[in-house]
Amino acid sequence: MSAHRPVSPIEDLETARREIEKLRARNERLIDFMSTACDILWESDAEHRFIHGAIPMPGGRTLAELREVDPAICRYFSARSLYEVPGSPEDGYRSTILRHEDLRARRPFRGFEYPITGPDGETIWMESSGNPVYDSNGVFQGYRGTTRNITRRKLDETQIAFMARHDALTGLPNRVCFAERLKQALAENSGRGVAVLSMDLDRFKMVNDTLGHPVGDLLLKKIAQQISGCLRGVDLVARLGGDEFALVIPGISRPQVALRLAQRILEKVNQSFNLDGHQVTACATIGIAIAPADGNSPETILKNADIALYRAKTSEPGTARFFEPEMGARLRARQAIEMALRGALERSEFHLLYQPVCDTRSGRVSAFEALLRWRPREREGLPGGDIQPADFLPVAEETGLIIPIGEWVLREACADAMSWPEEIRLAVNLSPGQFKDNQPMAAVERALAASGLSASRLELEVTEAALSRGADHAIRVLQDLRKLGARIVMDDFGAGNSCLNHLRSFPFERIKINRAFVRDIATSPSAAAIVRALTGLGKGLNLCVTAEGVETAQQLAALQACECVEMQGFLFSGPVRLAETRSLVSGEFRGSRPAAHPENDLLSRFPWKNPQIASPAAGGCLPVQVTGDGDILHGEAI
Repeated sequence: MSAHRPVSPIEDLETARREIEKLRARNERLIDFMSTACDILWESDAEHRFIHGAIPMPGGRTLAELREVDPAICRYFSARSLYEVPGSPEDGYRSTILRHEDLRARRPFRGFEYPITGPDGETIWMESSGNPVYDSNGVFQGYRGTTRNITRRKLDETQIAFMARHDALTGLPNRVCFAERLKQALAENSGRGVAVLSMDLDRFKMVNDTLGHPVGDLLLKKIAQQISGCLRGVDLVARLGGDEFALVIPGISRPQVALRLAQRILEKVNQSFNLDGHQVTACATIGIAIAPADGNSPETILKNADIALYRAKTSEPGTARFFEPEMGARLRARQAIEMALRGALERSEFHLLYQPVCDTRSGRVSAFEALLRWRPREREGLPGGDIQPADFLPVAEETGLIIPIGEWVLREACADAMSWPEEIRLAVNLSPGQFKDNQPMAAVERALAASGLSASRLELEVTEAALSRGADHAIRVLQDLRKLGARIVMDDFGAGNSCLNHLRSFPFERIKINRAFVRDIATSPSAAAIVRALTGLGKGLNLCVTAEGVETAQQLAALQACECVEMQGFLFSGPVRLAETRSLVSGEFRGSRPAAHPENDLLSRFPWKNPQIASPAAGGCLPVQVTGDGDILHGEAI
């Protein structure tokens, strides 16, 4: 047996002292931890009645003292027992039921969230957790637990949830919320119609580009307010992105109800607004589709509303238009054009034709206008032959493909023009899309440098549409082009609303009279008066004047009576290939030019010497004739 050394009283005291020191240190650490906690400590008896509550801070607090610290705590402990603590309506009080089951089974519960009403009527959110307590004999004594105020967290969660379903700029529902509401409306309104309105702003990008994005943001907020003011409580407007808005209008009894709403919205939106000191004019367009006639699924009805919107924007911006089934076919045709356009340059599918501009004093060609033609190789969804410029150029504008296509036209036309005599000018059209970021200047410089063409021989034709996209920017671009030596021409003069103002603001050297006035000049005194005024205006401003669309001898005579000298049209020649331009210039043209009318000797002044296109006295076999009424009978197409 081992011997045991007796423990002295002093050693017993030392051991006890060390144990007490450990307990004291542990207690201090616990106090430090608890003093930085935000939880309320509470205790209940076996009947779940609160018997103690404290805030863990030096000195603690009694239930009575807690009333002075936090109104939420006061409200929490106003309940006499754990059973009386209110539940949350957010989950249909399911969490309350489960907690009561835990209490009855004397199980721990964790993270029980519930709202209480503060003294000022505000909602305060609390979170509680608790553990059952048993004595040494295993008899249940009650619960001990913690409770904390989680109002800030709940507000943050609510804000995050709102942001996930709403647009940050306007506060409107976003695409996710719109899709949910549309699906719900279609399910709930099976007996009545549901209208979907698709809306966007015309020329919104110009506002951002010229006035800056802050002004553009203010405009979007204003538009959101204007739309919201037109709606019922059951309606919904969402911002889908950019300048795109969409509306769900349930319970539509007749299509005209949706149309009247759309027109009311346009009245509120299509006006001028003062935004941060800038006067901004908004113009919106709306497409309308109505379920179930235009589709039963959310995807189909929204797609059809978008199709109606696109059709309205291309035909009559600023209006509202219903979806029609044939619109889908047009959109598919447009999409086929876009797909084929994207590789057209690489596949060398474009070619140029040239239409002459004639000087009626000398009877000779003074210029050629370059005209773009496209014959795609890939024809899926496309008609045969050439695609008309009126069909593919708008698509090129919308997609931005007009930039590389326009530069190709400049490069090819300048190179072709080097084969003509130096006195022959080259006219090339600049589209509105080419004015973005000073694109024409760089493209013209590269084309002139590559070809060696003198800038003074190059005429750049622009329309009012190109000038309307930021007047200040357009002025700078045109001035730079003029400094380069190129000539600036106002095309389709008289077609727009502010052509006279543009003549004063822009450095034009020539105007081309719109063909609509030329068409009626021989039969309409008012058209003749307008042409006479335009030629007089040109002289007064020292501008050259060209009439386009001349197709009859009567038009030619009437234009000469108005002292218009330069003319262009099928009366002289249609668009021809490059090789035939040289024949036109040299007087040996063999293309399809109209013959002179036997009673009209004006055309005899044009010295083309094709035996089949002779002077009036020569007679002969003529592939194209002018009737007695001055109408064109076209020969073989170019």
